[in-house]
Amino acid sequence: MKIQQQILQLLSQATPERMYCHRALNQDTILDPKAYQNFTGPGTFVDTAGTVRLVSEPAEMLQRLYAAAGLEERAAFAPTLIANVTEVNARVAARTLIAIGDVAALCGVRSTDRRSIELWRGAIHALRFESTLVSDSDLDVLEHHSRLLDRWASADAYERLKARTAGDSRLPTGVGIRPTRDHPGPWEVRTDLHGIAGELRSVIARVRYLRLAHKLRTGQNPALDADRQVLLSRLHSLGFSNALISACGEIESRISTARTDIDVKSVMDLVRTFLEEVVEEASRKIEHKVGSPAPSGAKMSHYTPYRQYLENGGIIGPEESELLQKLYNFLSNQGAHRLGTAPEQLRVAYATVIEWCMLVVGRIQAYLRV
Repeated sequence: MKIQQQILQLLSQATPERMYCHRALNQDTILDPKAYQNFTGPGTFVDTAGTVRLVSEPAEMLQRLYAAAGLEERAAFAPTLIANVTEVNARVAARTLIAIGDVAALCGVRSTDRRSIELWRGAIHALRFESTLVSDSDLDVLEHHSRLLDRWASADAYERLKARTAGDSRLPTGVGIRPTRDHPGPWEVRTDLHGIAGELRSVIARVRYLRLAHKLRTGQNPALDADRQVLLSRLHSLGFSNALISACGEIESRISTARTDIDVKSVMDLVRTFLEEVVEEASRKIEHKVGSPAPSGAKMSHYTPYRQYLENGGIIGPEESELLQKLYNFLSNQGAHRLGTAPEQLRVAYATVIEWCMLVVGRIQAYLRV
């Protein structure tokens, strides 16, 4: 079956309902599609505590389909999504475009109909609930596009008002007018799309604020944080597990709050597990192209056989493979066999793991494109 047909099958089950759930008091609650709609200004909600999670199966499957696709199939992915957007599936389509790192395709939609309204509401929810999906450069593109949305909304609204039949005082759907001294004409026109543009800018501002606050609070290296964002973007794009992606955020949070030697030791062990899982999942991403299955077995080590598999597949060289093994041994010794670990060792280890994982996942991405 062609990938276009697979996309259509998945989109056929996509709805704006049951996309996200919120965990409170150990109980999951499905979020209403109108959750936080029109909430703007300082302090507008953006989830940083992992309390909101994606539950839409079509959205998850579309991301997995993209991750397993070849280069030519990926080229057809966004155009197929855009060409088949409906008011019902628009939110899942928007979330998918953001998850696969194709914000440009999302911004290429220039209509102002109800499908576009739903498309942008889906994008705003993705930013509110899954902000790690977008890089800082993605935020720049989205903010610039929000200004264009304002202009298109105004132009469309005026055309629709001019087209009203004489004597008909009813306004077109989604258009409101009010007098203003600042407008050259007697009316200021406001539409649903104007509200979308303003809400989009507000959420973007909040995401940026939270990222800056986190850097200042933890004394984080901006270059390392940028590489971490690149790594998260690549993990999302290739369909790595949500648990692995969440673990990266958990490590960040726990590094900043670790106070005792035992705390630091525990986070070091989590860093080791993160490296282990990245190498294992990376191996499984290429096995269909390598032509031989990745290692498997309940009692098998979760690291060494997969590191060797990546080396045999040409993803990493022999010297790199040796360094990765030594890094893993260091993390194991510090995290599992010592009572306490120095905070400086933890920060250095974490930075090293982020850079190596970014390198490995980047090579997986390039390998799958060939």
